[in-house]
Amino acid sequence: MTHQGTPSTQEILGAYEALNTFAGIPKQQITGFRHPFLLYNDESLANIQSTRLFQYDSSMPLSYLQAGYWPYTLDNGPVATCTAGTCSPQFRFPGLWEIPLYSLVNEDGTENATMDPDPVPGGAVGIPTKDEIVRVLKHNFLTHYNGGRLPFGIYLHAAIAVTQPQRVTALREFAGWIVGSGYRDVYWVTNQQLLKWMANPTDVDGSLKNPALDCLMPATAQGNKEICDGVDNDGNGQIDEGLVSVSFCMDLSVGDHERFFR
Repeated sequence: MTHQGTPSTQEILGAYEALNTFAGIPKQQITGFRHPFLLYNDESLANIQSTRLFQYDSSMPLSYLQAGYWPYTLDNGPVATCTAGTCSPQFRFPGLWEIPLYSLVNEDGTENATMDPDPVPGGAVGIPTKDEIVRVLKHNFLTHYNGGRLPFGIYLHAAIAVTQPQRVTALREFAGWIVGSGYRDVYWVTNQQLLKWMANPTDVDGSLKNPALDCLMPATAQGNKEICDGVDNDGNGQIDEGLVSVSFCMDLSVGDHERFFR
């Protein structure tokens, strides 16, 4: 696997098997796909659908300022102009959901990014600070909450979260602010839960009993299988033991077969 744009079926299946084999993620829980570099086209979406493994794709940036669409199926193609990838007039994939990546908006009304907030106008140069990230997240949450109530997605690159730990600290602070601010009608859900709720939508009172919004706690008892989630799943006092956390791949582009990247 090379993390290439518009991936082939082989790349898609390889990533699927790697998540199960090396990270311990059960296959039945791997139901969505995001294209490397958000580079998608007709062929790559057809490859995803041909595997019959995925319920949804989440690779299409969508400007929150210009279009407010909930997740939708690709039965009739994309709801907005394709930007990161390319779409032909035949770009239709019945039954496959698309969960858009809504762009973040800065406090001055300009667009920021869809993943990993960029530096804000007038802020730190190069890499945003923890406080700047928290302000961006709060501003966007309130925009969604007080507006059309579109789902507010949190989209992260794991590698950037490792090299820029202030991003994780900011996300934790933001989550604590949500809990401490008394928003009792706000749910932190996975993409899978979001689609289940859309299949059976409920109001505020009904959502308290909607199984799609159940808060499933990680398994921590002995006898469970360890998965890569930062939790001691099998209750032996160790976290994520036996799983691959960093992998090194040979970079064949240099020709000497001796250069590696992670």
